[in-house]
Amino acid sequence: MKKFVSTLLFFACMPVFSQGKICHLQGVVSDSNMKSVILKKMGQDLRFDSVVEIPVINQKFDYKVAFDHDEIRELMPGDALVEGGGPFSIVFLENGTIHAVINPKHDFSKNEITGGKHNDAYRQYVRNSESLFRARLNSVYARQDSLRDIGSSHSNPMKKALDKRRDARNEEDYQTAEKEIAALRKNKLDKSPEGLALDRKAEVIYSERRKFQQKFIEQNRSLPAYYLVMSDLMYDEQPDIQLAKENQKSLANANPGHPYNAAIDNLVNGIEQIKVGGTFVDFTAPDLNGKKIVLSEQIKNKMILLDLWATWCSSCIRHTREMLPVYQDFKNKGFDIVGVAGEFKNSRRLVKFLEEEKWPWLHLLELDRENGIWEKYNVGNGGGGIFLIDPKGKIVAINPSADEVRNELEKRL
Repeated sequence: MKKFVSTLLFFACMPVFSQGKICHLQGVVSDSNMKSVILKKMGQDLRFDSVVEIPVINQKFDYKVAFDHDEIRELMPGDALVEGGGPFSIVFLENGTIHAVINPKHDFSKNEITGGKHNDAYRQYVRNSESLFRARLNSVYARQDSLRDIGSSHSNPMKKALDKRRDARNEEDYQTAEKEIAALRKNKLDKSPEGLALDRKAEVIYSERRKFQQKFIEQNRSLPAYYLVMSDLMYDEQPDIQLAKENQKSLANANPGHPYNAAIDNLVNGIEQIKVGGTFVDFTAPDLNGKKIVLSEQIKNKMILLDLWATWCSSCIRHTREMLPVYQDFKNKGFDIVGVAGEFKNSRRLVKFLEEEKWPWLHLLELDRENGIWEKYNVGNGGGGIFLIDPKGKIVAINPSADEVRNELEKRL
């Protein structure tokens, strides 16, 4: 259920081939053992999606791809398909020829992508940014590592909490320690005075880098700007939502009709609305018979547990199974569950799974992220999420345990 670091799944449903633009991607690889390279859209899952695998012959590759709108792609070593992930380089596809010089995996960050205004602008931005900030940040990181090596990075309360977690003999003790650690971090009581001083130095540099990035975005309302805005929304723990909205507006004005405009909207809305006390986001998705179901019509006069899950997400399945007794006890008292399975390619695996599990509530299908539901609920990089919603559409709890759901239902029904 937890987010894992990947990229925006919304784009997996964008067309691979069309009658629009054509990009000719040519490359050389310095590693003679690299037999192919992967070209994937943002958000495609290597485990399930049909990504493009380009053969490497005599340490060279050549590929043409057609598309409607300039796109952000990720270029990866071919063995990422076996390993389920790996390093990647950002490639901006546009009309014309793009050249790639690919290094071995341990040096993938030094790949050279040239050709086209997007790649050239982004490459120059990265070089300028690293020349201004990399050495300064590395100096701070080195000092932070030294503090950790001598055990002087954490505060005394944090050391005790970490020891408690390490020595936990059962799940209850472990979770108690986890809560203590989270509280110390939230209140900035987890670091020693020396550790805090280094954190402040790093934050000053991060702030300067954010300003440098924003200046680039304002001067380059194009694909690299989309990439920077979306990356912040996906990976920054506390993204600047207002700034993201302003950037989205100016990007949309400069690039009307581009699918990434809607993608940023989904990310922003998910962050703003999907929180305890926030309002659910409506959507329409088909049931297993193809009938279109509107979520808001299921919420009327009922408490709803919206369960976004997938047959390939083991933690999702475990949490859903735990809800079965709760459903049986409250199904006739104004409570229901709506399950949405995020599947890829087809529904065969889902149908077989449900025949075995026999979960007795409504099941909807989100195939290949076609409705952007995961992004709308701010779980675009994960297997799913659980949301308890009251009859007025307010979100009561996010990823609650079965006991927490039961307690809420006992109070409210």
